[in-house]
Amino acid sequence: MKYSLIGAILVAFTLTACGDPKPGQYPPGFMDEREGMDELDATLSEATEAVEQEESVLDTIEDAIEDAIDAVEDAVEDAVDAVEDAFDDTEDAVEEAADDTADAVEEAIDDAEDAIEEAVEE
Repeated sequence: MKYSLIGAILVAFTLTACGDPKPGQYPPGFMDEREGMDELDATLSEATEAVEQEESVLDTIEDAIEDAIDAVEDAVEDAVDAVEDAFDDTEDAVEEAADDTADAVEEAIDDAEDAIEEAVEE
């Protein structure tokens, strides 16, 4: 009786295990074609192309910005050099004018002293 019960259980398991596979019993294969895969591939390739175009545009913009920054830096350096040159020229002109004024004052003092000596002698 004991063996017949075990045999019946084994026969029942064997019969229930055989048959058509139940839905979800096996995972889908990697090679199976699913619905919408072609559309998904097309969308993915379009998105990849769009990203590549955006990267190309961003690279172009980045290059233009770097060129503009270089141009501004060069212009600022030129302007600073021009201001320094103008300051040096102005400084030289002021020193020359001061020297000329000092010479003129000395001459005026000498002339005044000569005039005073002549006036005293007369």
